[in-house]
Amino acid sequence: MNARRRSMSAASIFISLCAALVLMLSARPASGARAHDDNDQGEDSRGSAIHADDDDNQVDDDDEGCTSSADCPSGQTCSDGECCFGVQRACTLSADCCAPAVCNKLPDQVSGFCCVPSGGACSINFDCCSMVCETTCF
Repeated sequence: MNARRRSMSAASIFISLCAALVLMLSARPASGARAHDDNDQGEDSRGSAIHADDDDNQVDDDDEGCTSSADCPSGQTCSDGECCFGVQRACTLSADCCAPAVCNKLPDQVSGFCCVPSGGACSINFDCCSMVCETTCF
């Protein structure tokens, strides 16, 4: 009987310690979960928010568009405020190409190249979608 009481008291002490540890950990905020208030403006009504500066030198998807080709990812040019692939560049969809160019590919091909359809301005035959260039494609 004495050995049984000793094992029950050890078990109850162990359970009590585990419960105390859980309470201590749940009451303590997780490290790094709170944002640091760098500008001493305090919290607003929505609470703190973590702010990350955009310093990766990459074009953002939610950006307002481009002003020059330097704003676009490698291989793309800026046309009418949008980054796109110029003539003779690889593409998968016509939306990838700068207007008025389209993506010229066969239906079973994964990718093709951007080219100017009939009536568009060109400089060499390869700019045109399998057509002849004489300042415009025809």
